[in-house]
Amino acid sequence: MKELNVSVDWVENCNPVQPGLYFVASRYKTGFGSYDYLNWDGEKWLKADSINAVGRVSHGDFWG
Repeated sequence: MKELNVSVDWVENCNPVQPGLYFVASRYKTGFGSYDYLNWDGEKWLKADSINAVGRVSHGDFWG
């Protein structure tokens, strides 16, 4: 399988303006992290309380 590197310009320390699906970097209370897709409803992330979204990129920008 061929390795693929995708450059991502993360947006940090501010919430999105538009509701929608975003690719996010998440940090958990345990200290571990992961990457996932989360929905932003215009006011808050639709996620479990134990997840802290620390960076995001819009779905459209990620797949360009």
